[in-house]
Amino acid sequence: MPPNRLDTLIERLHRLAPLFGIRRFDFHLSIEERDRLIALSLLPATAVVLVIVAFLSTELGPHSGRLNLTVDWSGRVLSAAYYGSQALTLAATASVFFAALGRVPRTVGSWAAVAACALAVVSFASAAFVVFVALDSSDIFGGVVRYNARVWEQLAYVTGHLAIGYAFLAYRGLSAPAPRRSYGRRR
Repeated sequence: MPPNRLDTLIERLHRLAPLFGIRRFDFHLSIEERDRLIALSLLPATAVVLVIVAFLSTELGPHSGRLNLTVDWSGRVLSAAYYGSQALTLAATASVFFAALGRVPRTVGSWAAVAACALAVVSFASAAFVVFVALDSSDIFGGVVRYNARVWEQLAYVTGHLAIGYAFLAYRGLSAPAPRRSYGRRR
C-alpha cells in the first residue's frame, strides 16, 4: 500500500527536525489531541480568513484597488473584516496562550512548532511585501498594490501575533519531560 500524504509529510518533518536542533518531534496525534488542536485553531483560522475576506473585498469590490469605506457593499465587508480580524487576533492569541498554560503533549507541541514556523514565514513575507512593493512610490506595479498596503499590514499583524502564540505552545509542548516508564514497585 503506498504511503498517504500525511505519512509522507511526517517523514519529511522527522528528517528536517534534527537540522534545527530538535531531536524528539512526535507527529502522531491521538484522536483527543487532534480534536484539541483543531478546536484550538478555530479562532486563529477565523482571524486569518477575515484578513483574506478583507483582501478579496478590496480586489473584487466596485472600487477595486481602493480602500473605500463608503456605503457600498465592499466597503462594509472590508471594514467589518478588517476590524473584526483586529479584535479576533488578540482573542485568538490569548486563547493559544491560555491553552499553553496547561499540560501540553509533545505531539501538540510538535504540530504547534510547524504552525508557528509557517505563520512566521507568512508574516515576514507579507511585511516584506509591504515594505518593498506596496509602499513603493513608483507605478511599476500599478495603483492596486499600493492601496492594499493596509490589508497586507493587517496580514503581517495577524500572522505575527499568532506565530508568537503558537511558538509559546510549541515551547511548552516540546520542553515537557518525556514520560517515565513505570517498572512497578520495588520490594
